[in-house]
Amino acid sequence: MEKVQEELEEAKAEIEKLQCNLNYKECIINQLSSTNDAQRVENSEKLRNLEEVNRQLMLSLDEANAESREKELKLEALVEETENLKAAVSVLQNKRAGVENGDNSPTERMLGGGDLVQELEDKTRKLEDEFKWKVEQFRHLEEAHEKLRDQLSSSRNEWDMEKSSLVDEISRLQTSLDDGQSVVEGLKSELAMVKQALENEESKRKRLEGEVSEMKMSLESGTNERWEGKMEMECSTAENGDEEIADLRHSLRVKEMEYKDVEYKAKKLEKENQEILASLKELQEAQIPRAVPTPSSWAKLRGKLKSLEQIHRDCAANLKAKEAEWRCQSEKLSRELNQCSSSLKIKDGAIEELKKELDDCNCNLTQLKMQNEELSLMLQLLRSEVSESECDKEGGLIHLMGQLEKAREEKLSMIKELEEATEKERQLRDELQQVNDVIDTIDSELTDVTNQGSELEYELQRWISLAERLKMQFDESQEIRKELEDSLIAQAQVEEMFNREAEEKDRRISNLEQQILLMDEEIRIGEDDEDQEYDDEVVGRDQDEESLHGTEDDDEDDRLHLDLLARELELAILAHITEERTRMHQQSLQEDGFYHENMRLDGLDGIDAMCSSKENADQQNWAMNKTVESTIDERSPFRVLN
Repeated sequence: MEKVQEELEEAKAEIEKLQCNLNYKECIINQLSSTNDAQRVENSEKLRNLEEVNRQLMLSLDEANAESREKELKLEALVEETENLKAAVSVLQNKRAGVENGDNSPTERMLGGGDLVQELEDKTRKLEDEFKWKVEQFRHLEEAHEKLRDQLSSSRNEWDMEKSSLVDEISRLQTSLDDGQSVVEGLKSELAMVKQALENEESKRKRLEGEVSEMKMSLESGTNERWEGKMEMECSTAENGDEEIADLRHSLRVKEMEYKDVEYKAKKLEKENQEILASLKELQEAQIPRAVPTPSSWAKLRGKLKSLEQIHRDCAANLKAKEAEWRCQSEKLSRELNQCSSSLKIKDGAIEELKKELDDCNCNLTQLKMQNEELSLMLQLLRSEVSESECDKEGGLIHLMGQLEKAREEKLSMIKELEEATEKERQLRDELQQVNDVIDTIDSELTDVTNQGSELEYELQRWISLAERLKMQFDESQEIRKELEDSLIAQAQVEEMFNREAEEKDRRISNLEQQILLMDEEIRIGEDDEDQEYDDEVVGRDQDEESLHGTEDDDEDDRLHLDLLARELELAILAHITEERTRMHQQSLQEDGFYHENMRLDGLDGIDAMCSSKENADQQNWAMNKTVESTIDERSPFRVLN
């Protein structure tokens, strides 16, 4: 029941946590919905403003296009008129030249030619005046065109600024949408966790209900069995009361007879005890060690019997007390079961409320999803409309500006290409010079590196040879260590063998002591053949003492043999260690001579370092050998024996 209560408390705590999480999530959802509504209102207002701005821009573009078309038509008409005038002027000049170069004609022809010249001069003056007027008009048109061009550039800059601001707003809205989606996904995951926790709680609740129902069934079955047993006992007592009284009288008579027999046996035992005490006194006078029980041992036995009877009585009282405790516990369990059932009902109500809250949260999530989808659609529409308007406006502006700036761009591009070509040539020359310098430096460095590499390879080979030799020495030291460990293991096995033999001897001694005790008990039991048994016991004890003396002699022989073996093992180990030490010392001397010869032939630095490293290696080997010897001396099982 305590476990059930703990589980119920844990379930309550988890449900409270889930409720807190749900409240927190509802607050977040409300905040998100409010922010989404505010963003929707702002987006709608911005869309309206953008639509109005786009309409104004479209109207201004239409007006500018119409004005530009009219001006283009006027320019074309003026160009045609200028061409016609140029053609007429050329014709008149040709006629004038023909007239001047012609033959002298009669006076009439001269008069006619003078009139024609005057008429032509008048026409030329008129044409020049018209040409000047049209040139001025053309200049005015060019100025107006430049003004329109400036206006278009300013409007284009404004449009770019608005476009960048719109793109920034759209990106900001997209980021806010992404954040909202991430928050919604987090809420979804948390809701899934909450659902999983609720499912786990429901499974725990069902399991607890099953356990509670099983406990109720077991308690009901136990109570029913008790009531049935009580009823059967009452019926049996009511029916068989007379028979039980007769049986009790018979049992009382039997117990009286048994009591008399016990008194007779007790008297007989007292007599036997007195006789045994007399025999014990005789044995003590004869100074023969026997393990005969004394009156103190009999008193102890009687005390033990009384203690056993008291324990039996205490057990009966304990059984009654335990039955009362079980009854109290069953009542407590029934009360706790009722409390658990009530708490389970309360928790069922709380779980149903949580389910309702989860349904509400799911509805809110679906609404948020719909709102997010609407926002995404609105953003897509905005992007499509903005892209279409941008394409239209940029197409018109590009068409207008392309016709006006083609010639200038071509000239500027040609000039820029020439300048870039000259700069590229200069840069390439500089780079070639730098590359040549770098190649020279690299060649010099490569020669140095190759020389250093050859030296390093030589030193590496030397160090590799040294490492191989040191590795060989280390392997040899490892083999020595393994041999020493094997010797230590053998010593430990010998120790175990001796310990086993000592244990077997102790067992033999204990068996002999048990046999002595059994023989003493036979002495107590025997009443008629005491003298004969006394002789047999004396003979048996003499034999046992002889066998014990024999075992002690065997133990002394074994110990002497062990001492000899230990001394032989220690001498062998010391001889092996001294041989290894001398061999390693000779090898180190040979290696020192070899190293000194190599260093003298090479003429390199670092002789002192190599010698010091070698001395350190010798010292380490000596220290290792000393530690091995100390460990052998400490771990040797024969140190105490020696």
